[in-house]
Amino acid sequence: ADEADDILSCKPEIGKYAHYKDDIVLVSRFAGLVHGFEERMDPNSPNQKHDMLYKKVLQGIRLLHLCEFHYADVVLTLAYASVYFRGAFTSLGKTMSDYEAAHVCVLLIYLAHSFLFDETCPLRVWQQHIFKKYCNLKVLDAAL
Repeated sequence: ADEADDILSCKPEIGKYAHYKDDIVLVSRFAGLVHGFEERMDPNSPNQKHDMLYKKVLQGIRLLHLCEFHYADVVLTLAYASVYFRGAFTSLGKTMSDYEAAHVCVLLIYLAHSFLFDETCPLRVWQQHIFKKYCNLKVLDAAL
């Protein structure tokens, strides 16, 4: 079995959010960067604390794929977003719920891709596909 299969054995429900199987490994490594540790993937004691993070970040990655960003660009975007998140978490981390932290991560993925690339996926598209149940476009724009 490969690394994606190992992760899916612990978190089978996240598979439906991945556009490509490699996205599962990518989000696992991203979670390790933003939390400063790799999640323990023990099938006998699955860690469900970051399931919302996996789900939301995979939705963001899927959106980048659907907007035809190259895989290397997606990886670079996540690297930048992880640095942004560490800064945000240092100042706000103790006050954020897991649900809010997952959405902040995806907003920072949007911000990173906007910084890195000339052509971007508009914020309104991110709001419609990822943040629809979380907040409206006006609130999302203000959060940036």
